[in-house]
Amino acid sequence: MLSKFQPVKSLNRLVGKVYAKMPLRYVLIVPFILQIFGAVGLVGYLSYQNGQQAVKELANQLESEICDRIEQHLDDYLTNPKQINQINLDAIELGLLNLSDFQTTGNYFWKQMQVFDVGYNSFANPKGEFIGIERLNNGKLLINEVSEKHGIGKLFIYNSDDKGNRRQLQQVKNYDPRVEAWYSDAVKVGKPVWSQIYQWEDKPEVLSISSSYPIYDQTHKLVGVISVDLILSQISKFLADLNTKRSGKTFILERSGLIVASSTEPPYTIINGQTKRRSALDSQNYVTQLTTQSLINRFGNLRFVVGKQQLSFTADGMRYFVQVKSWRDELGLDWLIVAVIPEGEFMQEIDANTRITILLCIIAFLVAARIGILTARWVIKPILQLNTSAKKIAQGEWEQIPEIKRSDELGELAKSFETMAKQLQASFSVLSAKNAQMQVLNEALSDSESRLTQFLEAIPVGVFIIDAEGEPYYTNQIGQQILGQGAIAEVSTERLSEVYQAYLAGTDQLYPSDRLPILRALLGESTRVDDMEVRRCNQIIPIEVLGKPIYDESGNLAFAIATFFDITQHKQAEKLLAEYNRTLEAQVKKRTDEFQQVIQELQTTQEQLIQSQKIAAQEQQAAVREAARSAAANLAKSEFLANMSHELRTPLNAILGFTQIMSRDYSLSGEHQENLTIINRAGEHLLNLINDILEMSKIEAGRITLNLSSFDLIHLLKNLEEMLRLRATSKNLELLFEYPQDIPQYIETDENKLCQVLLNLLGNAIKFTDMGRVTLRVRLGTGEQGEQGSRGSRGSRGSRGSRGSRGSRGSRGRRGSRGSRGRRGSKIFLIPLISFSRYKTLVAALLPKKLTCCLRLLSKLKSVENLNKGRDWV
Repeated sequence: MLSKFQPVKSLNRLVGKVYAKMPLRYVLIVPFILQIFGAVGLVGYLSYQNGQQAVKELANQLESEICDRIEQHLDDYLTNPKQINQINLDAIELGLLNLSDFQTTGNYFWKQMQVFDVGYNSFANPKGEFIGIERLNNGKLLINEVSEKHGIGKLFIYNSDDKGNRRQLQQVKNYDPRVEAWYSDAVKVGKPVWSQIYQWEDKPEVLSISSSYPIYDQTHKLVGVISVDLILSQISKFLADLNTKRSGKTFILERSGLIVASSTEPPYTIINGQTKRRSALDSQNYVTQLTTQSLINRFGNLRFVVGKQQLSFTADGMRYFVQVKSWRDELGLDWLIVAVIPEGEFMQEIDANTRITILLCIIAFLVAARIGILTARWVIKPILQLNTSAKKIAQGEWEQIPEIKRSDELGELAKSFETMAKQLQASFSVLSAKNAQMQVLNEALSDSESRLTQFLEAIPVGVFIIDAEGEPYYTNQIGQQILGQGAIAEVSTERLSEVYQAYLAGTDQLYPSDRLPILRALLGESTRVDDMEVRRCNQIIPIEVLGKPIYDESGNLAFAIATFFDITQHKQAEKLLAEYNRTLEAQVKKRTDEFQQVIQELQTTQEQLIQSQKIAAQEQQAAVREAARSAAANLAKSEFLANMSHELRTPLNAILGFTQIMSRDYSLSGEHQENLTIINRAGEHLLNLINDILEMSKIEAGRITLNLSSFDLIHLLKNLEEMLRLRATSKNLELLFEYPQDIPQYIETDENKLCQVLLNLLGNAIKFTDMGRVTLRVRLGTGEQGEQGSRGSRGSRGSRGSRGSRGSRGSRGRRGSRGSRGRRGSKIFLIPLISFSRYKTLVAALLPKKLTCCLRLLSKLKSVENLNKGRDWV
């Protein structure tokens, strides 16, 4: 109820403001004049409005009649295609019409075209066959056919006589009815449907619409589509023939804004020789274009127009009445019927009455102004005197108020004014003193606020303050840098997270309003959080926030303050530390497990070796008494070493494999890579020791076996040279492998044993040679030479140098070693390593029994501690 009086109050305030700025004489005159003018003007306005209403009602009646006639015409005109299709469908179902017989079907369609005023009657099947009857502008009918006997895709066009017979072939062109809208739309929907408005292929200026019915057999298989076309120019002709005013316009639109038919222009335009449908917004008729734009402005989109709607618009000083009515049918057509009538054709008499009314109002105004002026002079004189006295009092001139001898309301006003002036004079002095005190207090308050602002700006953290109502009050410079903006007025508490882009850390969820520290502070709680992120300009800033309430002197909540600062570096440090700890723990645990496993295995092996040594010592003490028992113990020791070497080799190979895999991880630090290298080197050394122990045990037990196989000798020698090259280079020795080009590339012997013999011999030679060179010579000899070389090899044991080597444990051997140092460059033939047979098939140069002797010799040579320095090994 109060809302109804709100406009009246607003009008009263506006009138009061206007009167407050006007002189009193005008205030008295103007209302009187306005009353007279208002009464006369109201009569004229009502007369004008009645005329306007009559014009509007007349225009609405005329528009309604036009729209109803157009709607009736559309109902009648667009019903024909549906009736024709239904008749044809019934004839097909009753067996009266055979669609496979195009001759009969064409005659049937031709007779229908004689009865009904339609543009096209046709049928097409999924094969691409087509039969149709076309109506020309002169009323003649053409028979169009596409059939298998003439070739799918070729349209044959015939003219017809008065009985529907084909007379002469006029044209042949390419045509596929299956791509046409009338066919594809019906097949897609699967029920009777209106096609989209389309242009004829051979006559682009002809716009038509097809009523299409899909035909199915009893198995629901598509037989074809029957279609009847309507030419839309017939509708445009009907609109032009309607009995409307000369300046009235009628047109029909699709919901998309394209013109279906118009009383003033064709619904298409020609651009660069191409025919294109015309939009109402691009119409050449100015009224049609403005009407369509007004409908869009009114409803937002033509799709929102429902039922019958009326509106008006003004253009070029002319008002137009518009009525739009939606028209639909059961097959899906949805058009808008629009009728436009200008107002100017009904306003001649109304304009004449309006001129007379204005003249009468002017005469009444002049008479009322004269009477008002005379009345105002008598009323306003004493009021002007009081006004002059009030101005002097305002300037501080406290003089005697002039006496006004009147007993009416103005006389009482003068007496009250005199009393009020005396009271004002007394109060003025009191107010002056209080004003001076207030000025001092305001200056102190301003100074205090300035210092407080300086303190808040100097704080190295962000500060955000909201008042008790929840509205942002203040943000310091640091806070604006973090948040990206300052305090924004009129922001609700629920939208603080959205406005300042505050998110829950690590998620895409806005920070919950009930968990914001500054809003918790409004509830009297002091809270601290560090799970908040501010996102701006593709930057994420994690912050820690502390919220506290601020109370006034009465204990009431006045403000809520939140301090916050950037914790990006802190978060990054925590993340890096956590990742480092997890990685370090995993690596330490893994390496600890590996070392513990190796240590356990080594301890077990050590204990077993110690036990074996104890057993061997006991057996040596009782060797004379128990020779058979000693031999059995040696055999058990060999078996034990063989078994234990296998047990130790398996975990060692696993350790070496994992260290090689881990060394390929480039993300490990240099320290970790160095540790892996140490582990790998120690494991390889331990594996070599185990292999040597196993081989020695086999040699001593006399159970060494040879595994004969054919292999590439040249490749073996090159591998040995690459393996030993670095060791020789590190001691500044020259390593030479000499062999002629005519030696066989492939030989048959034990490859592993031969490689081990050569590797141990050359390794010892490099190990105990300080300067000079180490040479391996391979030569090709006969079988006899090989035997002699072998015998010479066995015989070399009796040489002095060999005895010196075997007797290296005694002083004589050491003296012999020292005495040979001066003969630099002399050659010692240790063993003729390889000899070959010249037979076509390659045989072993070292026979199994000779290779066994070499291995035994090798086991003794490995015990050599000191060899002559500066000698060449050959």
